[in-house]
Amino acid sequence: MLIAALLLSAAPGMSAGDGAPLMEATTRKSMDEFSQCFIAAQDRQGHAWWMVPGRNGGGRISNDGAQGVANPYYLRFSEGAGRGNAVELRIASRDPAEAQRLSEAVRSCA
Repeated sequence: MLIAALLLSAAPGMSAGDGAPLMEATTRKSMDEFSQCFIAAQDRQGHAWWMVPGRNGGGRISNDGAQGVANPYYLRFSEGAGRGNAVELRIASRDPAEAQRLSEAVRSCA
């Protein structure tokens, strides 16, 4: 059984195109395992989300465009280049409380 490894860190100088801070993480879970867990966590908490699969695996999960969302989050996930089976996660949100909630959801799913 693989033990999930999660590394969260602030990535200075990186942004989500809209100036939002970006956090990075990795997990040894598959992209499907991680995304299903994260989406289930969003559903349990009643949070809006959408997902767009990437062309070569991976994809993006966000709540951008949902009613009442002033500061959307963006979570991008992809197979980690040069990291074996690791999945790379990039999380961006302008709202500090949302960023904290997202990091907790990522930790629970990684």
